[in-house]
Amino acid sequence: ATTKLSTEISKLVKKGDKTVLIAKINAAQLLVPSEYMTFTGMTTAINEAVVVKNNSLATQPEVNAAVSKLDSETAKLVKLTAAEQQIKALITSGYIPVATADDLNQLRGTTPRVYAAGTKWATAATTVGGLNKNYIQVANIDLASIANFEPIGNNSIPFRGTFNGNGFTISNLRINNGTEDYIGLFGGTSYATLTNIGLVNINVKGQFYVGGLVGSN
Repeated sequence: ATTKLSTEISKLVKKGDKTVLIAKINAAQLLVPSEYMTFTGMTTAINEAVVVKNNSLATQPEVNAAVSKLDSETAKLVKLTAAEQQIKALITSGYIPVATADDLNQLRGTTPRVYAAGTKWATAATTVGGLNKNYIQVANIDLASIANFEPIGNNSIPFRGTFNGNGFTISNLRINNGTEDYIGLFGGTSYATLTNIGLVNINVKGQFYVGGLVGSN
């Protein structure tokens, strides 16, 4: 009797088309696996969508609601991880991550070292920097520990690479070279690209060609 009743009910209820729902579930499960599992909204949306997918009597409105919730949570997740995905892409393409005052202070050098030590972006100890490399800032940097910062590059040997501050800040820059020229975070640049850099609470003194970000561009 129960089987017959279920059969009759299934005839009366128009089943929803789950083609889109199944595709959305598969796509969501592939989205940053290590991160969506800790993203409660996405995990819940996937679990609820799977329940709807496995329900042979699910109606179209129920299927549509599950799809809509997956879309909403996916959009939130993509927004949250977009910045990290960009960093990953740039590092993969050869950018060097900069996370500490020591990293910034070593941009001039070409001695192999670890950049972004202590972060998930830490590089191999064989990473070589220099004034012609591309850099991506991955954390706020406080230069308070450096009493008199040496400008990166000068008129003779300028910085020729790329530095993307990525919206992070560099704070407490102190340079006190009142008798020297080409003074700034970057003393001199040539055909360089400097973007998205935030300088906070800086005190820079020099003679000629002095600036907070760049002395001479």
